[in-house]
Amino acid sequence: MKTGLSLSGGGVRASVFHLGVLARLAETEFWSSFEHISTVSGGSLCVALIFEKAGKRWPTADDYLNKCLPEISRFLTSYDLQRAYLLRAWPQVLEGRAQIIGKLIKDRWGITSCISEIPETNPRWTINATCYETGKNWRFHKRRMGDYIANYVVDPKFPLSDAVAASAAVPGLIGPLKIKTAEFAWKKYAGWDQSSAPDIDVNPIAKSLTLWDGGVYDNLGVEAIYKTKKGLRYDLDFALVCDASKPLDFVYRKWLKNIVLPRQPMRLVNIPMDQVRSLRARELFGFFRNNNNGGYLRMGESVEQICKNLNAEIPKARYMTPTEIKTVSEFATTLRKLKPTEFRSVFQHGYEVCSAVLYGINRSPFIEYNQNSYSWMPS
Repeated sequence: MKTGLSLSGGGVRASVFHLGVLARLAETEFWSSFEHISTVSGGSLCVALIFEKAGKRWPTADDYLNKCLPEISRFLTSYDLQRAYLLRAWPQVLEGRAQIIGKLIKDRWGITSCISEIPETNPRWTINATCYETGKNWRFHKRRMGDYIANYVVDPKFPLSDAVAASAAVPGLIGPLKIKTAEFAWKKYAGWDQSSAPDIDVNPIAKSLTLWDGGVYDNLGVEAIYKTKKGLRYDLDFALVCDASKPLDFVYRKWLKNIVLPRQPMRLVNIPMDQVRSLRARELFGFFRNNNNGGYLRMGESVEQICKNLNAEIPKARYMTPTEIKTVSEFATTLRKLKPTEFRSVFQHGYEVCSAVLYGINRSPFIEYNQNSYSWMPS
C-alpha cells in the first residue's frame, strides 16, 4: 500500500495535533507506507522538526516515538517563536517579515537544511505556500519550487527554514516571505507532462515574488495528493487528511473597537478560507467513504462523533470529554509556545482522533491513549 498524508495549517496547535496523529500512525503499518507528505503552516513546522531531529531524514517509527518526540516537545513548550518574532519585527514594515521567522527557526530550532537536501527516499515531502502575484499554490520540494505561472527553480538551494516560514506566513500575524527572482535560474515545462524536471530556460516573471501562508490557498494541503473530481494521485492507494483548522467563531462587530483595532479585513479573509476548507472536507469525506481508500481526521471531533459518522460501534474505552476537546480546538492559531498541560491535551486529542478514524474505517483496532507510554511528556 502507498499512502499519502496531508497535514493542515493551524500554527503550533496544529503541529502538536499532528504529532499526536503521527504517534498513533507509528504504531501501525501506515508508517512504512508513506509515499507522499504534503504540509501547510503548522504541518510544515511539524514535519521540518521531525526531519531535522531525525538527522535530515524521515525516521523509523521507533526513532520517531523515542527520539524525535521528546526533543520536539521541548522546543514547542520552552521556546516562544511568536514572542521572539514580535520583539524583532515591530520596527519593520510589512514586507518581508517572514524572513525573521525563518531566521528564528534556523537559529533557535536548528533547522539548517536546504530544500535540495531533503532525501530522495520516501516519503516525498511537499511544503505549500501561496504566491501573491500569481494567486496559485506555490510548492517547495526537493526537485523544484514554484508554480505553473511563476515557473520553477530546479534543485532549489533554498533554506528549509524559509520555506517553512513562507508556509506559515499568516496574514495579519506575519508578513510575506520575499524571493528575489534574480538569485535563481528559472525554467518551465515544454508541455503538460511534469514527470521529469522542467527543461526550458525562461526569464523570471517579476523582480520579486511574495509568498504567504499556504492556508490562504488550501489550508488542508491536499492538492499535492488529491485532485478534485479526479481522486488520488496516480501513485497512491490510500490517503489520510489531518485537519487541525480552528473553527470560524461567531464575532459580534463592535464599532468603536473596530475603529481602534480594525479586524474586518482578516475576518473577510477567514470566511472564504473556512468555506473552501469546508467544501474540500465534504468532498474528501464522501470520496473516502465511497471508495474505502482514505480517512479524514478532524480536530474538535470526539471519538463518539467519529464513530457515528463512520457507522462504527463506539468503543468501550476512556477518551477525552467533549468539554476537554472544545478547549483544545479553540486554541488560537499562533506560534507561541504551549504550556505543558496544553501540549499534553492537544497531543492526546490527535492520538485519539487518529485511533478512532482508523478503527471506524476498519484499518486498525481502537487503541486507548496511554499516558504512561509517553514518560518524556513535558510536565
